[in-house]
Amino acid sequence: MAKPSYIMKFISGEREEVGKKKKVLSSPAVDLLEFKRLAQSPKTLLVDGDWVRSPHKNSTKLTLFCAVVIGGVVVPGVRVQINALREYPDKDVTIQLEFGSVIRTRIPICRCDWRPFRTHSNGNLGPQDLRHIDLETHWHPFDLNAESIGHDAFAPDDSLPLALPILPEPGTVEEALLIAGKLLNIENTSEIPVPPWQYEMNMQNRR
Repeated sequence: MAKPSYIMKFISGEREEVGKKKKVLSSPAVDLLEFKRLAQSPKTLLVDGDWVRSPHKNSTKLTLFCAVVIGGVVVPGVRVQINALREYPDKDVTIQLEFGSVIRTRIPICRCDWRPFRTHSNGNLGPQDLRHIDLETHWHPFDLNAESIGHDAFAPDDSLPLALPILPEPGTVEEALLIAGKLLNIENTSEIPVPPWQYEMNMQNRR
């Protein structure tokens, strides 16, 4: 496996590169061994918050944040983020395990995408049999990205370039959450509330 072009370190907001330093926003360290532990450990969520609404282009983004519990202990700095769009029921739902909570420093560890608006392509990355295929409902495993790409697969807010299909596609969001729980090793995704979609005004957006 090729060595990463850089390894991010939490050092006074600087990213160390070969022979030089470049100023960037402070980023949490990418510790692949710790990320692997977080991805593979059985987890539960503290599902005690409300869906947060925020403007998103011509729609309203719905986001739910859940703290992560491993071995009976809340893991600091780690959470699961669930996203949907209020005006588009039963589409484009993401469930992501991530490290960090500040915009532009959050690092996704693994993610599931149910019925995304656009297909995902692995491009020319990863194993040959996974290259240049269009994926609809899919997930981004930690191991596949770490083993094929290394540290460069985990960049703040823009990472996990490799994905696998989820087949058969879950027919409902409840089913999608259960399958995401199995893939991400989260035991209680059935407790995640259905996004408060706006069905009555946008029935044409339903699939």
